[in-house]
Amino acid sequence: MAKIKISFIIAVYNAERTLKECIESILMQDYPKNNYEIIVIDGNSTDSTVKIVKKLMTKNKNIRLINNPGRLSEGKGMGKDMGVKASKGDIVVFLDHDNILIGKNWIKEIIYPLNKDKSIAASQSLLNPIKGDTLFLQYVNAVGVEDPFAIPYSLVAQVVLNSEKFILVDKRYYLEILDENSVK
Repeated sequence: MAKIKISFIIAVYNAERTLKECIESILMQDYPKNNYEIIVIDGNSTDSTVKIVKKLMTKNKNIRLINNPGRLSEGKGMGKDMGVKASKGDIVVFLDHDNILIGKNWIKEIIYPLNKDKSIAASQSLLNPIKGDTLFLQYVNAVGVEDPFAIPYSLVAQVVLNSEKFILVDKRYYLEILDENSVK
C-alpha cells in the first residue's frame, strides 16, 4: 500500500522554547521522510524561532518556512490557513509548537483509521496518563483541554464523558458516526 503523504502545519510566534523539540519529534518518526513535510509559518518572531527552523532546514529538506506578516496563527489568511494552502500532502496535521509526538509510531497510529476506512474524515490522538503524572496532566489528558469551559467542544472529552456515542474499533481507535444532525 502506498504511503499517505502528510503535511504538518505549525503556525508560530516566538516559539524558541519548544519548537525544536516539536520538529525533532516529527523527524524521529518511523515514517519515510519523503512522505511528509513540515511547514512552519512564522508570525515575525522576535526571538530565535526562525534561526532554529533554518538550522533544522539545513539537514532536513522536508522542512519549509513561510513568513506570516499577519502574525496570528488562526483566522482567514493567517498562519494555519497559509500552511494548508502551501501544503502538498494528502492529509494535514495541525500541531502547536509545544506538541511533542510521543514514540516513533505516532504517524502510523494517527493515520491507521484513515487507511482502514476511507469514509473517515479526521483522526485525533488520545493520551493516556502515565505513572507519575501530576493531577493537572491527568485532567488535561482525560478531557483534552486545559479550559473546563471548552470541554463540550473537545473530542477527547466527548470520548471520555459520552463513550456510548463511540465504537472502539480493533482496540486501536474510537469511531463516531456523524449524521447531518450531528454537525451544526
